[in-house]
Amino acid sequence: MLEPQVDFSVLGRRLRAFGVSGQLSGWLREFWEYPDRGAPSVDHQVEIHTRNGPGPSNDTWTPVALSLPDRTLPVQQSGGRWRAGTVQSGVQLTPGSGSDLVEIWNWSATPDPALLHLALHVMITECLRASGLVPLHAAVAASEHGSTAWLGATGPRRPMESG
Repeated sequence: MLEPQVDFSVLGRRLRAFGVSGQLSGWLREFWEYPDRGAPSVDHQVEIHTRNGPGPSNDTWTPVALSLPDRTLPVQQSGGRWRAGTVQSGVQLTPGSGSDLVEIWNWSATPDPALLHLALHVMITECLRASGLVPLHAAVAASEHGSTAWLGATGPRRPMESG
């Protein structure tokens, strides 16, 4: 059995990645390895697996356009699964009860690495949302008179290179 190359907690949820490149491992740690800060542990796991070769089954997929704040992300849906990219290179989310599976195939062969990077980010966010977390972009300032929170859209993030 493969040992995970990435294995850490994201706000009380376990994220494990198998067969990932050093670059993808670094990106996962940089953007997703948050200290729990007292968040209760939840029995929920996100597993990421990479492969070379064609993607998962070629079932009937329905095109869907996900509206994001700064662009539209073209994905496909089949049952509860979501996929971005093509059979040749892409990323797919298969939600489960207590464990979600994200599969990545031929990442370095994609003609649009920014699309797959964004899709992977959205899929991990969706896994965490399904586990009970709410994604927010916020800042809080506190003084002896009280606290103020500012909510807003996340600014652009540095895309991961292919590989």
